[in-house]
Amino acid sequence: NNMVFVGFNLNSAVFSDVYARRAVSMMIDRDDIVTGIYYTRAAASEYAVNPESWVAFDADRRHHAASDAAIEQLVGNGWSMAANGTYFRAGARTVYFSTRILVNSDSPERVRIAETLADTMNKAGLRVSIDKCGTDTFAARISAHNYDMFIGETELLPNSDLTPLAATGQNSLGYSSADADALIAQLGILTLEADIKNA
Repeated sequence: NNMVFVGFNLNSAVFSDVYARRAVSMMIDRDDIVTGIYYTRAAASEYAVNPESWVAFDADRRHHAASDAAIEQLVGNGWSMAANGTYFRAGARTVYFSTRILVNSDSPERVRIAETLADTMNKAGLRVSIDKCGTDTFAARISAHNYDMFIGETELLPNSDLTPLAATGQNSLGYSSADADALIAQLGILTLEADIKNA
């Protein structure tokens, strides 16, 4: 039940935009990571639910990167390409898509994930660099919200309880969604399998 994931700092200028987060998610080739980095000792998932769990709702088990669709997502929602080939979003203040991936250098697998993702994003015109540091520094920077993106790992609870990932739990992402929190809280009191899956 260990989940490796990409975390976003929702307080950063780039990732306060939901379309930027969606674009990055679409660029992650989960199947390639499973086969090329974890040698099929893992399973790809789009959600914080073990795909082998009875509550898993992701019927489409293909998780390939869709870089063209990701760029369409950005361009269709306010991002443009500058003359230097970098994407930006105009507004009260211009925000350039220039970001860093924080990764624990003590985990070779997570470093390779960061490198793979950075390569994909850079090829698409999204400027990304990798910031490697040891375990203690990595944990301290996550706690201090000193990152743009990070490659993290957490243990999902065996009963598929998602409350630790909610705003009221161990939330280091700056995440906030009253609707999602209400659904997660509902999971703790529902008993019928159909109702739990629906929530």
